[in-house]
Amino acid sequence: MKFIREIIERLLKEADIPIEVAYWDGEEKKFGGGAARHKITFNSPRAMMRFVFGLGMGFCEGYTDGNIEIEGDLQELLTIPYRVDLSNPALKHLTNLSDFIASLRRRNTLSGSRKNISHHYDIGNDFYRLWLDKNLQYTCSYFKDTDVDLDSSQIDKMDHVCKKVDLKEGEEVLETGCGWGGLAVHAAKNYGVRVTAYNISREQVSYARRLAEEEEVEGLVDFIDDDYRNAKGSYDKFISIGMIEHVGKENYRVFTDLIKRTLKEEGKGIVHFIGKVTPKRGNSWIYKYIFPGGYSPSLSEVLSPFEEKGLVVRDIENLRLHYARTLDHWAERFENCLDKVGDMFDEKFIRMWRLYLNSSSVSFKCGGLSLYQIIFTNGPDNREEMTRESLYLPDLEAPKWNYTM
Repeated sequence: MKFIREIIERLLKEADIPIEVAYWDGEEKKFGGGAARHKITFNSPRAMMRFVFGLGMGFCEGYTDGNIEIEGDLQELLTIPYRVDLSNPALKHLTNLSDFIASLRRRNTLSGSRKNISHHYDIGNDFYRLWLDKNLQYTCSYFKDTDVDLDSSQIDKMDHVCKKVDLKEGEEVLETGCGWGGLAVHAAKNYGVRVTAYNISREQVSYARRLAEEEEVEGLVDFIDDDYRNAKGSYDKFISIGMIEHVGKENYRVFTDLIKRTLKEEGKGIVHFIGKVTPKRGNSWIYKYIFPGGYSPSLSEVLSPFEEKGLVVRDIENLRLHYARTLDHWAERFENCLDKVGDMFDEKFIRMWRLYLNSSSVSFKCGGLSLYQIIFTNGPDNREEMTRESLYLPDLEAPKWNYTM
């Protein structure tokens, strides 16, 4: 155990944060100089072993099980992996092995995808209502200023998306992975489009249908409880917000096949997704416990299948820090309703979700994750707007190119 303690203490010393570590046998040590702002307590030898040999997975499992306790600013503590050198070949080998095993747990077949989605999204709409915005947007907000609240920023996100694909009254729109239906209803109500939306979360689809009735747009939206791979029809616009992370790397070409098959020639689309700087698997704990079957791709992994299908990229925007702020809002609202969450779930669930929301925010702040919005057309389109001004200036109709071929 002495060797294990030495590894833990070396990591904490290198992190250069005023921190105290305590062991199950009563021994305590301080690092970083000055008064300790944080404290990590290992309640058993096994917790130490998991922390060292399981790397991120071991820490996350130890924390959610209560075998590792944290006092202080959780987000600052979660920056430690970004502060220390974890490139030791042996540790890297263990990380790659655990990632590979995690990737085999749940594949995104037609039946597997439904199980994976249900694991996260069908745990109860009442739970998500507690801490999401009033429109139940469970993707990155768009903040026009630092003091904009969550409800307003999510409405601004929906408008940002609708303007980017230049929605026009009467157009047919295909949306894959529609969540609780907020964007589809918003687009139908405010832009006069007809939306066909596919989703395999039964709870979300049921909620979305009720929402459409309440907002009196049920004639303009059709929420279909089915896999995106079964989508049919021909559409003017394509929208996918926060869904490609659930598609699975092995299915990207299937995804672009769908877009090519359903999007009209010169039709326009947006794919909005969490991505990484380089192609690698990422956080195994999140893929095991939070998003089974999930995978956040790099830009190159997404763009290559687009290029093969002749889907022409028009614009790419990175809203990385917008998502960090969104997650901070969610984490704060989650903490403010712990009494109600506790009535629904146990303490392990609370610790797991606290860790998920805060670690995700840290990943965006430290550059481990990005939020990409890719705008594309099905083939070249010379009718594109000449500038971005209409995205930022209300009611402005930007001039378009008038080339004819």
